[in-house]
Amino acid sequence: MSVVGPRPEIEKYVKIFREEFKKILVVRPGITGMASLEHFDEEIRLEKQKDKERFYVEEILPKKLWYEQMYVQNVSLYLDLKIMTRTIVRILSGMRMNRESKHGCKKCA
Repeated sequence: MSVVGPRPEIEKYVKIFREEFKKILVVRPGITGMASLEHFDEEIRLEKQKDKERFYVEEILPKKLWYEQMYVQNVSLYLDLKIMTRTIVRILSGMRMNRESKHGCKKCA
């Protein structure tokens, strides 16, 4: 596994989108990637759905696959650095938001 690359997916979803995953599985999976950044709120979006799996397969996964394919087609050190930077910013901004919500004030953040 590398730092940046497509996130691994559950085998049953790989079977559904076999052709799309063939294009993605040529690179090592990563801890963070374009799809992870774009779908960081996936759990929140899924919570609101009656049929979570259907929503994931029909709405979220095709978009994640598109981002992962774009990464594979454009892989470069520059892109990896950009994704790592965005990941760090996302993590830090999430930590700040969590502190604000726990204490109810921005001063503590």
